[in-house]
Amino acid sequence: MLLTTHQLEKKYPHKEIGPIQLSLESGIISGLVGPNGSGKSTILQMISGAEHRDHGEISIFGKPIAELQQSEKQFAYVPSHYQGSPYWTGNDLISWYRHWYPKWNQDQMQQFMKQFDFELHVPYEKLSTGNQRKLLISLAMSTESDLLLLDEPSNGLDFLSKTVLYESIQIWMEKSERSILLASHDVDEINKLMDHITLIHQGKQVRSFGKEEELGQWGYVWISNQATISVPEEVVTTIPSSMTQWITQHLPKTRSMLESKQIDYRYNVMQMNEILEWMYKTIDKQTR
Repeated sequence: MLLTTHQLEKKYPHKEIGPIQLSLESGIISGLVGPNGSGKSTILQMISGAEHRDHGEISIFGKPIAELQQSEKQFAYVPSHYQGSPYWTGNDLISWYRHWYPKWNQDQMQQFMKQFDFELHVPYEKLSTGNQRKLLISLAMSTESDLLLLDEPSNGLDFLSKTVLYESIQIWMEKSERSILLASHDVDEINKLMDHITLIHQGKQVRSFGKEEELGQWGYVWISNQATISVPEEVVTTIPSSMTQWITQHLPKTRSMLESKQIDYRYNVMQMNEILEWMYKTIDKQTR
């Protein structure tokens, strides 16, 4: 495993994060998904070392993160908010990164600069929000690290810049030993980037799954109100209307049952954003 966390916890006076158990394989983009304030950023901060953890272990390539020498540093972290000097220019930041990351790739940085169209001589605070994000992500990808920790990477980007970013990330991932752990609630990032999803709800890790495992499982089913049938266990809710509508978390099983009973029905599969919405509704019911 490239990255593992065991019983990772952080306690605040009115909030607790964890325990968090993550296992990130090489070649995977894994996402922490949840609403604002759920604890996603804190988890990334603990992994990066920007936030003290109260309990738990973090390992990269099987080695405890506390034992990594600076020369062995194999991850780069892009926080949701810039934490450096607002007066530093892109060139200043490049100098800093070149010092701390021995595999720094200046050619890669120049390529990103052309793709994203930002200037390196302008102080960070003078850049637009979008260009600030482009700069930070370009710096991180140019470190040639094996692991990127990205917090809301496309926040502030217009749709064209998002497209370029997603393409750049996919190209960066072509080296099979690389992986990304990103925190997001952006539908585009979830649909276009993530291979694996960990749901975070009120600081707790409530579900972890491969995205492809769930696509095709959740769906809408409509049957006639005249049909006499018990609601199957995989149906999470029933919505009465001119036709009875079910929300099912196991569409193939529901369809098979209806067909075995020769009941006419219609159905639609859910998109990932719809699946996540219903997962959270189910979680809310269970935690009340």
